[in-house]
Amino acid sequence: MRHDSDMTPQRWKGAGVALLVATALLIVASLFSALTGAVAPAGQPVWETYQQYVATPGIHSVAANGDLRAVVFGVFAGVTFFSALACFAWSALGEAKQQRADILKALTALRTQSGPPPAA
Repeated sequence: MRHDSDMTPQRWKGAGVALLVATALLIVASLFSALTGAVAPAGQPVWETYQQYVATPGIHSVAANGDLRAVVFGVFAGVTFFSALACFAWSALGEAKQQRADILKALTALRTQSGPPPAA
């Protein structure tokens, strides 16, 4: 395993928080895209707009409605969310490793202070 001193557990936590903020922004963008895509153009009833999208074959009907854009934003939100979870997990692993090293150092110091074990 490579030792990377630049990325401390605190920096991994910071990266996780930044990714959670990006996740929240992507969720808002997805909701905004889905809600504004469902609105009919000015002067046209919603039902006629819906029929127009359904009657048009292919992906263009979905993309014109804004649903595809909302799905893409949602997928990116999921990716950033799970990346944030991975950052938090990596931070926890780094902190646990450091705690184990500190405990081992303290136990080694106690053992050397007590001297050699008595002969049986």
